[in-house]
This record gives sequence, C-alpha cells and structure tokens, in this order.
Amino acid sequence: VKNDSLGALNKKYWGGGTVSVSLADESYVKFRTKPEDRFEDGTINFMNIIALEKGIEQIQNLSINLISGHTYALSIYLCESLDSLTYGSGSKACLVYGWENRNIEEQGPIVCFNMLNEQGDYIGYSVFEKLSSLHNFHIRTGCFCNPGACQKYLNLTNERIKKNFRTGHVCWDDNDIIDNYPTGAIRVSPPYMATIEDISKFILFIKENFIQEHQIPEIYTSNVTVNPRVSKIVVYPIKSCNGFEIDTWELGETGFLYDREWTLVDTRGNYVNQKSVPALCQIQPNIDLENKIMKIDAPNMETLILDLNYYPNIESSCRVCGDRALGYAYDKTISDWFSSFTGYNIDLIRKSPTYTRYTKRPEAITEEPSIWSRAKNLLISQPKSTISFSNEAQFLIVSQESVRVVKEKTGNANIPIDYTNFRPNIVVEGLPPFQEDNWEHITIGRSSFRSNGPCNRCRMVCVDKESLLIGNEPLKTLSSFRKTDDGKILFGVLFSYNYNSVRDYVNIGDRIEFVNGE
Repeated sequence: VKNDSLGALNKKYWGGGTVSVSLADESYVKFRTKPEDRFEDGTINFMNIIALEKGIEQIQNLSINLISGHTYALSIYLCESLDSLTYGSGSKACLVYGWENRNIEEQGPIVCFNMLNEQGDYIGYSVFEKLSSLHNFHIRTGCFCNPGACQKYLNLTNERIKKNFRTGHVCWDDNDIIDNYPTGAIRVSPPYMATIEDISKFILFIKENFIQEHQIPEIYTSNVTVNPRVSKIVVYPIKSCNGFEIDTWELGETGFLYDREWTLVDTRGNYVNQKSVPALCQIQPNIDLENKIMKIDAPNMETLILDLNYYPNIESSCRVCGDRALGYAYDKTISDWFSSFTGYNIDLIRKSPTYTRYTKRPEAITEEPSIWSRAKNLLISQPKSTISFSNEAQFLIVSQESVRVVKEKTGNANIPIDYTNFRPNIVVEGLPPFQEDNWEHITIGRSSFRSNGPCNRCRMVCVDKESLLIGNEPLKTLSSFRKTDDGKILFGVLFSYNYNSVRDYVNIGDRIEFVNGE
C-alpha cells in the first residue's frame, strides 16, 4: 500500500500491538500513528519458529494435562504465598487479582498482582520489573493485554483511562502510577520446567527487596576536609548517546547549552535509549561552538556534521519519558547514518525551540523523614524548571568518592565501573561519599542551583561500552545498600539551575557551596 493511499483505509478490527489505548465497554480506541504499527495486528515471532518442532515434541512427551496440572499447582502456591505477605505492622504487602474461584478448568497458570508499601500505596510495576530482572526473574508488566480485566481489577473508569492517555500514557510505557492509581500490574507465569523451589526463591526475593526495611544512609562519616569542587563537566547533546567532556560550558534556561537537545526515536515515535539500543553508547557527539557545528562519530562510520543553526522543516511529535514532545525530524540521509550503525530503524529529532517541557514535581508525602521524602517535599514549594529531552531534571551531579564506594562494594575489580556509567553532567571531588544526598540548595561559582532529589537508577548504568552487553552491575550492588522501601535505587542527585538573564558558565575547579533550608 502506498503511503499516500493509507487515508483510504478505514480500519475497524484491531488486535494486539496496533493501539495506544482502548476501552472494553465503549467504542473508544486510538490507533498507533505509524502505518506499520497500526496495521500489523500482533507480533510475528520469527525468532521462535525454529523452536516449534521441539516444543510440540515436549508437549507430546509430557502431555498437556500433566503440564497444565503442574503449572496450576505452582500458581496456587505462588498465589497463596503472595497473599500471605505482610509488613511488621500487619498491613498487606501484595494485592492479588482474580483467583476467586480456584478451578483448573477456569483459571490458567498466570498470577497477576501489585505490590503495596506499608502505608497501603501502590509500588510501581516498573520498579518491580527492574529489580526482578537483576535477580534473573523474568516477568511481564502492564495492563494485562486485556483492557476489560485491567479496568475491572484496578478499578479504572473509562474517564480515568482517557485522562491517562491525554497526559501521555500508552500501554507500553513505564508510567506505572498516575495520580496514585496503578496503570497496570505484574504478571507471573510459572513455566512447565519450574519447581516449588523456584517459586520459593521468588517469594524470598520479594521479602528481601520489598518487605524488609532498607535504610538509605543519611551521610557517610569521614575525616576528609570538605572542599567540594567541580572536577568534570559532561554535555550530552543527543539523549542516550555518549557525552563529551569540556573545561567550561555555558548555562541556559534548560540546563547546559545544547544538552539533550536532540533525541533518537523509533518508528513509533518513542525515544530510544541504551537499554533498547546499547550501541548508542558508542555514538560520540561533540559541539564545536566556534564553527557552530556538531560532529558525530561512531566506530567505522564517516563523521556526521550538523549545523547548530539549522532546524529541519519536518515537524514531528515524539514521546519522551511519558511526555508528548514536539520536535523537528532530520531527513533520511541523517536517519540512515544512525540506522546503519545501530542496526535499528531510528530517526534523529531536534527539540522545537517553541516547545516547553518541565521537571516532574511529585506529590507531597508525610512518611518518616528520609533523603527521598525530604527531597520530594522540598520540590512541592519550588517552581518547575524547563528541560529539553532529559528524563526529569536539568542536571545530574555525582561525587567521585561515591562512585569509588560503589565500585569497591561490587567486590570485583575487573568490572569496568566509573563515573561514565551514571551519565552525570557534573562530577565533584573533595566530598565524603554520599554527602551530596543532603544538598538542597548549592552554588557553583556564582550560579545557584536547587535540588530535584536523588536520581532513581535503571539498568542503563549496566551497559558495557565495549561488548554492548547489559549486565547486572553496578545496579545490583547499589540495590544492596541504596534502595528505598518502595524499591527505588538511588544514586546521584538531580538539580535545576536558578536561571536568570545573565550569561553564566560552570568551570572545572569551581567551588561548590551548599546552604540547606534556604
């Protein structure tokens, strides 16, 4: 079908993977915008075709009844174990959906649930998925691939689902909690080769990572004289690609000049990162201010040069961290360069100068004081700052001593861990480990910054820049001593610049002064 003829196709039927949102009891569906996504119902599992013969043989050898009985028994055990999980206060830690009538004729071997914290609030399913993957448990998350069951068990009204969609949520993103309501749940499907011991290990994982208390250290004691200074400045022009180091760099309304002003998106208009395309870590942009160009290099590729004064004329809507962002798409020549290197069909987008994104501001919380809760409550009284394509704030600051502690705690000197794993904009020296956690207001040179709270880390910090494999470290080590009770793994601190019209810079060697409570 030619692209210019697509408008003549009025699609009525739809299947899996073709919609962004749908309702079960109302004629409401929003198709994906790209033609190849809108018309391809379901995902063709090319990779597993070769396994079909062996799979059928195994079913014939064991019998479907034996497989069904075994997986059902495992699911019953899992369901009862989850249902019995409680905190020390007696409050439930897990909410299991379905399984009211435990009948093998009616219930398949899938257990669906959500985790609750001790106050009864939902823990996001994406947090659970991140931690489970670190411990080699493979689960599914989202809205069940079943909008009717999703609405029923999560008590989601039609209007709430429509509102979530209007605010940018679609079925495949990580927006797991909106306005304190879950947008989906966790699903576990015990395979036929699993055992009772496997289920017990999974329950133990939940207890150790969600039920037991996890105290984030307030501050590490040290005899080191506190004299914090900027030791490195890193700018990341293209989101999720490598950054370049510089001795001095200008501050702007959205952070460092040109930082995350570009992003790469897939055919669906969703931004891509190193978790989905690890080769991005080998793409090296560099800004040449004198010649007003950006040079982009990658192994075995010709240098790509972009004019900093040029904005493409193809307007493009893309999705970045749950936000619908407006940008301009470069032509096919530029896209082909990135697609050729990564092996993925991706396009380069530059943020529109007229489009504004803002830092995320969380709801106030009243739990016992901690680094995480103090930072969240601090944000409530502060104005939002503008950002480009960064995740949630303008700057990430980490300290060299904190990185050193993390590397030492891995217990393996051969694991290549340094500050680049954490993608900071500013690295500081002359500071005891993790003292930056307590910063609320700081000045760097003559510029003023305010905290947006600690940074919640994901598996992107585990990408090996040489092999492009995604391992478990340093995230697994961080989870052992930097995890909150609701499963967030914290490292580094996010900041916003108190922007003014005066042209200002951050320089290596600038002294950092911290004044809390201002």
